[in-house]
Amino acid sequence: MGGDPAELAYGHGLAMLGDPDAAGDVAISALRRAGRARGSVLAHARAEAVARAAENAPVDLSSVHAVVLDMTALAATLASTRPPEERAALDLRGRTAGDLAALGEAFRARPSAAVDRCNDIAETWERTLDPALLAFSGAGDCDGLAEILHGSDLATVADLVAAAPAVHAHAHGCIACGDRLRAMAPVRTLFGDTNVEVPPPVREVSRVSRTKRPSAAPPPLFADDVPSARHRVFTPARVAAGVAVLIGVTAALTYGAARDSAPGALTRLTRVSKSGALSIGVPAVAGQIASITLHNPTDNVVTYRATTSESWAEVTPPQGSIDPHATKSVVVRALDTAPEGDDRATVTVSTGSEASAAQEVRFTVERAPDLDATANGCTVAVNVVEEGKLTSLVLHWRDT
Repeated sequence: MGGDPAELAYGHGLAMLGDPDAAGDVAISALRRAGRARGSVLAHARAEAVARAAENAPVDLSSVHAVVLDMTALAATLASTRPPEERAALDLRGRTAGDLAALGEAFRARPSAAVDRCNDIAETWERTLDPALLAFSGAGDCDGLAEILHGSDLATVADLVAAAPAVHAHAHGCIACGDRLRAMAPVRTLFGDTNVEVPPPVREVSRVSRTKRPSAAPPPLFADDVPSARHRVFTPARVAAGVAVLIGVTAALTYGAARDSAPGALTRLTRVSKSGALSIGVPAVAGQIASITLHNPTDNVVTYRATTSESWAEVTPPQGSIDPHATKSVVVRALDTAPEGDDRATVTVSTGSEASAAQEVRFTVERAPDLDATANGCTVAVNVVEEGKLTSLVLHWRDT
């Protein structure tokens, strides 16, 4: 599937509604609301398409003659028997093409929850809909399947759906039919295969939407994905505490702005008393470890205690003493609990005379991506979740 937001939104609308005009309306609405972010565009397109699909009357399968359909048209008809939310879920998985972050954003749920939803729905479709495709294809060389199909009237799509449970049970115990069923393109793949030309009006809105500010995100695809609401009781004490926090945050932001604008204050945060102070050097960072030099400029031995502002950063040794006019190094380490990306932690060194000095340490934390693999016959789909920029990935597997 294409990665262009206009193609994603229009293709999803067309797969869900089957009407080019309606798909164009869905895509235009999504692009105007979401801008250019793929996951956000798909979230808005999904919400609009599901709402419209829910308004459509169910298809009368007994009136659709199977003989006039090809595999793609039959798959679309079979998919229409499932709830719009299920159709939207599997189509979104196909269009995000392994981008689990975009899939989670389109669902408005955690990526892992979205993947689990899709896997459960796919298993249901494989059990209830895919056998109807096998019945439509015929018995082939299998006498057992021929006996099942011979006793059924397969004139309409409703007949194929009615025969699906028996075909599924047979294929589960028949090696030949099981292989045929696995080798066939499933309904979920044929249903979302809509590589068509995006209409010019949709393209034009897509170009304009780059400068638009995104609107509020739509509700989650599944109601169960809505986080449970917390019931808060606002007592006078909590209100007072909240006001105090706001005042503190405002003061911190004001101080930070003044600090960053001062000459030479990019990394250094200092508050030094008149006596008994230590000077703290600029950190030397190598990977997830930083070394900071402490200097005692006084004529006396100075004891100190070093702490960090973040729980994921550890300083060693956390306390000690420095002889007069001597230096000592402390090591700051980013632990495994550090978030991935550009992280900052402030190291504060306090002395026994209540003097203190602080220094900001910056780490760039990179972790191995999370992998999720699913197998469909001989086809293995590998999904990779990486918070940063992933340029290459080498996968190894064992044939069992």
